[in-house]
Amino acid sequence: MTQRGLPSVDGSPACPFVAFEDDRDERSTSPDHRHRCFAEEGAPAPRAVAHQEAYCLSSAFPVCPTFQAWARREAARVKAGGVPSREISSAPAGGAGAAGAASAAAGGAGAAGAARGASAAAGGSPDGAPERPD
Repeated sequence: MTQRGLPSVDGSPACPFVAFEDDRDERSTSPDHRHRCFAEEGAPAPRAVAHQEAYCLSSAFPVCPTFQAWARREAARVKAGGVPSREISSAPAGGAGAAGAASAAAGGAGAAGAARGASAAAGGSPDGAPERPD
């Protein structure tokens, strides 16, 4: 497994959305063909071993395109007055949940912090606007 950066909230350097399709509370510590991404809209989707190694099972998960898309959707939902779609109790392997892990990884509060962190990681500003040179 590729290890980059600091561990996530639950101590493991892994995305809170990667888990086994038939057991949402468990995942392997190494890439596994049974892993699914629960950040996708609709049904959980498989991820290539190389993708799992680069993103899912490393602390680099906040820069994963799928994670960033989830963070943007979640921030828009919360900003519009909605309730976060995934709560802390839905984290695999006893983790802190998608919003909590995203918040810690992104340095913000909840899903909105995840979106700000994802935007910043992608080269945008924390408020989602394009960076302007000074």
